[in-house]
Amino acid sequence: MKRAAMPAKTNALQVTARCNTFSTVRFDTNSVPVEYVCKEITVKAGVFEVSLWYRGKQIANHPRLYGREGVQYKLEHHLPLLESSR
Repeated sequence: MKRAAMPAKTNALQVTARCNTFSTVRFDTNSVPVEYVCKEITVKAGVFEVSLWYRGKQIANHPRLYGREGVQYKLEHHLPLLESSR
């Protein structure tokens, strides 16, 4: 029995959002590195993953959240702030 070929990875949705002062973008509320605070970020959302881009460079990716309460942070996005507070 032959397996069906997997469809090519496509992004179902692409929008632009501004990164807030908490270093998050409100689309499933995902963190980005702190240097992108207050910048326009392109959000590419697929069925299973959200990738965040700035000027053609991928700056973060997260598993896709469905629902209203989810927030995803990555520690490495906030390390510069933690290191500077010493």
